Amino acid sequence: MATSAASSAPPGKAAEAEDDEFKPEAALDDESTLQQEEALPQARRAGMLHLAALGGHAEAIKTLSSTFGVDAIDARASRMGGATALCLAAARGQTGERAAIALLRAGASPAAGLTRNGLRPAHLAAWCRSRELLGELCRLLSPTELHAPCSSGLGPVHYAALGGSADCLRILLEQHPCPREELLSADTASDLSPLHCAALSGAEECARALLSASPALASARGANGWLPLHCAAATGNVAVLEAVLASGCELDAAEDSGLTALHIAAAAGHSDCFLALRAAGADTSRRAGPSRWTPSCFAAAVAKVDPTFEGVARLI
Repeated sequence: MATSAASSAPPGKAAEAEDDEFKPEAALDDESTLQQEEALPQARRAGMLHLAALGGHAEAIKTLSSTFGVDAIDARASRMGGATALCLAAARGQTGERAAIALLRAGASPAAGLTRNGLRPAHLAAWCRSRELLGELCRLLSPTELHAPCSSGLGPVHYAALGGSADCLRILLEQHPCPREELLSADTASDLSPLHCAALSGAEECARALLSASPALASARGANGWLPLHCAAATGNVAVLEAVLASGCELDAAEDSGLTALHIAAAAGHSDCFLALRAAGADTSRRAGPSRWTPSCFAAAVAKVDPTFEGVARLI
């Protein structure tokens, strides 16, 4: 007769199998289970908190945290990058914001990040536009802890720009006592400044806020010598491109392979950016790339396969 995996396994393995089959969400409404917290394995207690955090259930968080204590609050979910309940709630954005704040008030560590990539609650709150949570983290953390980078070298300011949250970005800038030039540099493992991030995400308001805080950001070189202007041209966000142009950046600056923003806009088929750069006086005769093409050559090549770009090709 066949036996179950749990009953046929050694005692230690059987316990693990039972844990795997446990459904924490079913226990959230089971008062008798909560009253027997001493009998619950740590993994079960943490799993219940993790589920409540993911669901944004602030009231459940309050009940579970008061029952299970601080050890369970900061336990990590090994199958989710080593995330704590606070990280999981922060990753849900506004859905999880109240639950995240409940965890903080119950004693959760505001600086405990994912073991896989070093993302912390501040990164996640900034990325997911959770202003109230970010404000609470600013209150609890020192500036050094608040702006600590993840494994890629990006800090919460970068993530606010990637998420397009100008409000979160302003909160972070106000909470940093160091010189802004230091905070807003491109000296990261990813070679990206916050303005590069805003240009890549098409976040105009973030781009303007960053340029207002540090106009020199427009000249920050990233990976392969790319400037924020090159990023804006590549992604096709003309509003960000115009904001960067208005900062007085070098219009015909080339990246490491010799391409200017005009070449990049043409090659990507972004007609609005191409026309904005051309109207600003970008050099249309400059040659770059292996074929030594001018921007007009790139535009003509794109026009052959993209009819929407044909009008720009005729203008050159």
